[in-house]
Formats: sequence, structure tokens, C-alpha cells
Amino acid sequence: MKKFCLLSALCLVLSLSVPFGLSSCGSDESAINDTKVKGTESGGEKNVPVLQVEQITPILSKIVAKIDEAAAQKNLNLLDERVQGAEKPLMTTKLRINANDLQVIPSIKQYIVTNTKSWPRTIFLIGEDASTKLANKLYVLQQNNVRDNYKVSASVTLFDSQQLPKFDVPNQGSANVKLTETGYESSIPDILTKYSDLLSNGTDSHYANDFAIDQLQTQIRSAHQIANDQLSQLGGQQSEVFNFVPETFSALKTYDGGALCVAEFKSTWVRSLPGNFYATTATEAEKTLFGDSQRGHTIEADYITEVLMYIPKKVDNAKNASSSLKVFGAERFPVEVRSR
Repeated sequence: MKKFCLLSALCLVLSLSVPFGLSSCGSDESAINDTKVKGTESGGEKNVPVLQVEQITPILSKIVAKIDEAAAQKNLNLLDERVQGAEKPLMTTKLRINANDLQVIPSIKQYIVTNTKSWPRTIFLIGEDASTKLANKLYVLQQNNVRDNYKVSASVTLFDSQQLPKFDVPNQGSANVKLTETGYESSIPDILTKYSDLLSNGTDSHYANDFAIDQLQTQIRSAHQIANDQLSQLGGQQSEVFNFVPETFSALKTYDGGALCVAEFKSTWVRSLPGNFYATTATEAEKTLFGDSQRGHTIEADYITEVLMYIPKKVDNAKNASSSLKVFGAERFPVEVRSR
């Protein structure tokens, strides 16, 4: 199987950063620089990232080694040490379908490290396509508490031709954004709940005008339309309801005060046929997960959808707004398929 080969590329990126002193406690991945960097003009103080430059390479090496070990042994339990959140069922699905598909982060284009000293601590890694050198993936690493190690918690494929928001310079880091944080047009949970309604109901959603059309919406609507056209000919029907999962939410503050968020949505795609007809799987991934199970009139496919969304800060005058809600990427995959 291919190795997770990012270390040489990562070292080149990180060599441009300023090294800081260590003060360790708890996990060997918890050492941080709790001091401040003095401002050069105002005499004020600036935050610094919680993760040391020299720590990143060994942390990623350990993550990769554990994922490689899990793939080689086809042992899902081994993932628990270095994988969590929505990434765990994603890797579980990949391992069940094709263990060679577990390769993560081939190279690094950009990294964003939190400067928030409390936990959980978040790192965004922007991966790039080896041939085009264009950003094509965002990965989330998180440390849950002082005794825990960093784990991969999410990965999102970036949409084509998207320019991500800007962040503060690397040697200052970016602040964590909590789900309860204010300063936006409405609460973050409210925004993400409205987006889940949009994914569920498409153009019939009450919030269709609150979000621009993105590639995820187009993909889901197309899949639903194809399924509906096929099922309706036989008197069948389909539906899928999305729900935002607040427990796995993560976000970092952007340079303009907005938030770049990674949000998880769970759904069950139900497709039913009457009489003597049997419902079938819709994708190769669903087919593999369904296996040799007994067919029925209804197929229920549980999906996880991860969304990378930018939420701008609230402004006093709408004319002063420089940006709006925008989805920059997504990852959608089935985790369980059953029939009845």
C-alpha cells in the first residue's frame, strides 16, 4: 500500500516559521508556548500557535503509521488511537471497500494552527494535488485534552476553482471558534440547521435564498432526481433528511473576523418500491456495504456529509459586507446500507 508521504513537503513549508520554546505537560503532543510575542509598534502582545514547528512532523508520522497499520491488518479498532469524529466512519467505509484507499494528505500546501490555549485544539491542513499543485483537500487535526494525542477528525474535498478565506500570518496562529460564539448574522447552529434543511428539501426549502448554489447541493439534487425518475416509473419514492451534528463541529477564525467551519451532517437516504419490486443500491460504495444481505422493498442508506463553510462576521451596514455565506468543499459517503 502507498505510504502517507508528506513529511519532506511539510518540512519545507514549516521551515519558514519561527521556532518557539517548549513547556510540556500531559501528552507529549501537548507542549505549547504559553508566552506572548511582543508587538513591534504598539508594544502590545500577540498570540502564538499552540503547536511547535518541530512537533508537527513526528505527530503526523505517528498518525500515518497507525492508519497504515490499521489498513495492513484490516483492523478497525486500531484507528481509535489516531482517528475520531466523522473521519472514523469514513475510514471504516474505505477500509471495508478498499484498504488501499486510506492514503491521506499526499502533500501540504498550507497549515493553520490555533492560538487558543484551551481545549479542544484545532489544526487545519490544506493538502494539494501532486500534479497540479492546486489545493484539493482540507484536513482537521484535533487534540481533545491535555492527555490526548492529536487525531484526524475530518477531511473535506475542496470544490474546483475556489479561493479559501485568508488567515492571520502563521507565526500568530488563528483563534478557535466555538459553536456558541456570537458576532454573526445569526447563531452558527441556526445557520447550519438552515443549510441541513436546504440539503433535505432543495429548491423547496424556506432557506433556498439564504445560500448560493454550490457543488454539493447540485450533486445531491442530481442523485435524488435520477433516483426519483427511476422509482416513480414503478410507483416508488425516495427521500433524504439531513441533520446537523453539533458534537463534531470545528472552526478557526479568518483574517476578516469570519469563521471557516467544518460541519458534519447525518442523513438516511430511503428508496422504496411497492408490490413485487425490490429496491437496489444506488452506488458501488452502497453495493459493497450492502454485500449479500437479503433484498427488500426499501433500501435505507445512512450517509455522513462533511461541509466546509465560511460564515462572515456581522456588519452594521449590509453595504459594508465584503463576503457572504459560502460552501468551499464537501465530503459525502455511505456508512451503512440495509433493506426491509
